[in-house]
Amino acid sequence: MKKLMIILISLTLLTACGEKKIDASTTESLQNSVQEISKSLNGDELKAFQQAIVKISVATAFETKGDEVKTQEAIKNKLDGKTVAEVLEIAEKVENPLNKLD
Repeated sequence: MKKLMIILISLTLLTACGEKKIDASTTESLQNSVQEISKSLNGDELKAFQQAIVKISVATAFETKGDEVKTQEAIKNKLDGKTVAEVLEIAEKVENPLNKLD
């Protein structure tokens, strides 16, 4: 938890310095911008960002009951214009969809 807070604080500081934002206007631009942002991260920051993207994507797939078109649109809506710090914040709030299977 302490490590995550350090990452969030450092990413928040980067946001103030003009951190890149995700362009999710199309699926291709979403993929390209996530890749570009990933290239600018290292170590724990990169790992946290990648895990956040996966967590948001899986939760969204569950929300849309696996409908691929709805899932892609929902992911684009959730991530468009977001910075790394904002993506991490969204992922923190996402409930694990596997908890709903009980």
